[in-house]
Amino acid sequence: MENFGRRMRVLRTEADLTQEELATLVGVSPLTIKRYESGDSQPSMDVLPPLANALRVTLDWLVHESDEETVHDREVRQRFWEVARFDKESRKVALAVLDALILQHRTKLKQQAAAERGKR
Repeated sequence: MENFGRRMRVLRTEADLTQEELATLVGVSPLTIKRYESGDSQPSMDVLPPLANALRVTLDWLVHESDEETVHDREVRQRFWEVARFDKESRKVALAVLDALILQHRTKLKQQAAAERGKR
């Protein structure tokens, strides 16, 4: 878990959490969080899931920084976490809205590409 402490500190600050707040969410002491971030200690397997959850990333991203499914934009990531907590019907509506926006964006990109080809 090379760079684990650095990655953890970046995620914590992006989440606008203090070490104390993160410690409370994870169920460890603030000193433990400080040791993780400094690289003096590594979290045990039972601490990793609540730590990833509190930082709103997957375990893969937290430990390896290599999860293609992870959204790296903090604002987008937070919104996806919120949508994931919606009830089934609300989530269905949110996904339909996202699908429409994605389709609109793709159409715009295709139109721009066609306009660029027309200029050549």
